[in-house]
Amino acid sequence: MQRYTQPQIKRSDMKRATKHATYLSIIGAMLIAVSACGERAKTVDYFKEHPKEIQPMLDECKNKAVNIAADTIEARNCRAAELAKLRGYFKDQSQ
Repeated sequence: MQRYTQPQIKRSDMKRATKHATYLSIIGAMLIAVSACGERAKTVDYFKEHPKEIQPMLDECKNKAVNIAADTIEARNCRAAELAKLRGYFKDQSQ
């Protein structure tokens, strides 16, 4: 009867596997960090609760010439501020 012996793993293969695992761990940690600290777009409800921020946001959108049709955080903020103004959450002080 033959005895079972475990296959021998070369030291170079073990080092390579460890290096790959380290790289994957670093990349995973970076992805988690980036996604966790990303800025979120403001909503119409946010501007309803913070009406003083509507006009500065609209001014910023105008100054930066933000394309409100784009799918970016800036564009979403501009759309939400504009909707909040249209719904009457902000009263223009100049009138």
